[in-house]
Amino acid sequence: MNIQIKIGGFVDEEKKGARHAESRRQLVGSLTSLQFKESPISAPATIRLFFHDCFVEGCDGSILVASSSTKELAEKDAVENRELKMEGFETVRKAKALVESKCPGVVSCADILAIAARDYVHLLIKLFNSKGLSIEDMVALSGAHTIGFAHCKHFVTRLYHYRGKGQPDPYMDPKLMYALRMYCPSYGGSAGTVVPFDATTPFLFDHAYYAIAAIPVGVETQSKHRKRTKKSQPITAMRAVVQRVASAKVEIALSQVEGRLVSEIGPGLLVLVGLHDSDSDADADYICRKVLNMRLFPNENTGKGWDQSVMQRNYQVLLVSQFTLYGLLKGNKPDFHVAMPPERARPFYASLVDRFRNAYNTDAIKDGVFGAMMKVSLVNDGPVTMQLDSQSPKSAEA
Repeated sequence: MNIQIKIGGFVDEEKKGARHAESRRQLVGSLTSLQFKESPISAPATIRLFFHDCFVEGCDGSILVASSSTKELAEKDAVENRELKMEGFETVRKAKALVESKCPGVVSCADILAIAARDYVHLLIKLFNSKGLSIEDMVALSGAHTIGFAHCKHFVTRLYHYRGKGQPDPYMDPKLMYALRMYCPSYGGSAGTVVPFDATTPFLFDHAYYAIAAIPVGVETQSKHRKRTKKSQPITAMRAVVQRVASAKVEIALSQVEGRLVSEIGPGLLVLVGLHDSDSDADADYICRKVLNMRLFPNENTGKGWDQSVMQRNYQVLLVSQFTLYGLLKGNKPDFHVAMPPERARPFYASLVDRFRNAYNTDAIKDGVFGAMMKVSLVNDGPVTMQLDSQSPKSAEA
C-alpha cells in the first residue's frame, strides 16, 4: 500500500497565525501575572472556573454565560456554580478586554479561560518551587481534601435523589450512605452541617483521601466519574502512531509536487509522535521502551506471527514529529492548545530522538525535520498500525 501524507509544520499563513497566537498568549500572560500579584486568589479561582466549565460537556466557555430569564438557568447560575469566586470571572473579563484591544473578534472567551488557567498553573508551580516544594507536593496540598469538610447541600442528592430519580447513588458504599444520612436528612437539616471528606483519618494529613477516592466510599462524586467513564479521563499522554512499513521516507516540501529527501528507511517502523503540553521524561521513556519492544514482526525461523520487535529484526525506525495528533475540533476548526508549544517541544523532541538512539543503534534511528512542512511516503506492511499513549488507563502495566 503506497500512501503519501502531508504533515509537520506550518505554511506561511499558518506561521503568521502561530505568531499571532503566541502574541495573544503573551497578552493573557501579562494580565495573569499582574492579577496573581495583586490578588493571589485569582489563580485557584480561575483554575476552578476552568474545571467547572470543562466538566459539563467540554471546555466551551458556557460557564461564563449568565441566565437570560428566570425560567431557564444557564450553567453559570446552576446551584453547583453559585459559589465560584468572582476573581475567576474578573480574570477572564480583563484578559478578554486586553486581547480585544489588540486583536478584536479573534479569540473566544473559552480560549481566554483555557490560556489563563494554564498560566496560573505555571505561576503556582513557580510559587511552590520558591518554597522548596515540588509539583507532587503542590498536587497533594492543593487537593488536600484529606483534612477538608463538605457541606451536606453539596452531596445530599446522592443520598436521596440521585440524578432526580428519587433513589440514592447506586455506586455509593451502603455503610457510608447510612452514616451520611444520619448527618444530612433529606429535608429540614442544618445548612451549616459538614462531614469530612476523609472519614477514616479526618484530622491527619495523610494519603487516606486518595486511597478512598479509588473506591466508592468518598463523599465527592468527581473521583467516581473519573474512574468509571473513559470520556472523563484527561488526555495527559505522549502519543505515538506506529506503522509497520516495508519502506518509508521523509522529504522537505519545496512545492506541491517537489521535495528534498531528508531520511529514508527500509523495513521497520514509521513512528508519528505527538507531544502533549504536560509530557515529561517519564512519558518519553515509556514511548521509547514500548516502540522498540513492540512485537509487530513475524519470526521467520519459527513461523510465529507477532513475535519479534524491530530491534530483534535489526530493522530501522523513522521518527516524525506531528503536533496534529493532539488536534481537537471546535466546530469544524482544529485546535491544538493541548499540544506542547513549539519552543518547548523542539528540545523535548530532540531528547526523545536521542533516547531512541541510545537505547538501540544510532544508525538505525532516522528523523524528520521538526516544525517543517514535510512529505512522508510509506509502504505500510500489512497494513499494521498501532496507537500508543504513554499514560493510557492501562499504561501502568508497562
